[in-house]
Amino acid sequence: MSFSDSSGGQTSDSSMAPLAARAYLGVGSSLSPEENILRALTALSGFPGIEVTRTSNFYRTPPLPAPGASPVTVANDPDFLNGVFEIRTELSPETLTLALAEVENATGRVRAANKYAPRSLDLDLLVYLPAGRSSTEGPYPVHRDITTRSWVALPLFELAPDLLLPPHDTPLAQVASTFTDPGGTPDVLFTKRLLAALPQPNNPFFP
Repeated sequence: MSFSDSSGGQTSDSSMAPLAARAYLGVGSSLSPEENILRALTALSGFPGIEVTRTSNFYRTPPLPAPGASPVTVANDPDFLNGVFEIRTELSPETLTLALAEVENATGRVRAANKYAPRSLDLDLLVYLPAGRSSTEGPYPVHRDITTRSWVALPLFELAPDLLLPPHDTPLAQVASTFTDPGGTPDVLFTKRLLAALPQPNNPFFP
């Protein structure tokens, strides 16, 4: 696959997608969440082929018990801090996913058998759109949590209200309307810290 570089030439690299593909990342942490999410922002911003362009509001959400387990099992677990980053990227979805795992690992992420356990950082590729696309039709990943988790759907809707989801081009607005709240409390102060840390702040929700 090739993409145009800034000089107008062509560079071929199988790990690269067309210049300025747009992607949305689910971001979450329950262990030192402020520190680790800010570390993730810094790491992603410095990663070759990735530019973080916007952030949603971030929300503090209670931990979920494993399926079939009693809520008592997570009574002493810390809350999560969850939100969404918008990025521009030259990386393919596969290479981007590997990059996200590398950033997670740098925060000391331990991949326990219980995926509901507290963790230092979650970075999930929610949506990947080649340049000029507003629909996710095609062989590009769409994360299942968009339709099942309010703290994924609503922050994503803040950043991409016109997004259409497969397989029937369902408007994200329709999905977001099925949730009555984000499942947590907005952390306005932390969101403003993230905005201040963006290399080029560009977020319509805050001055």
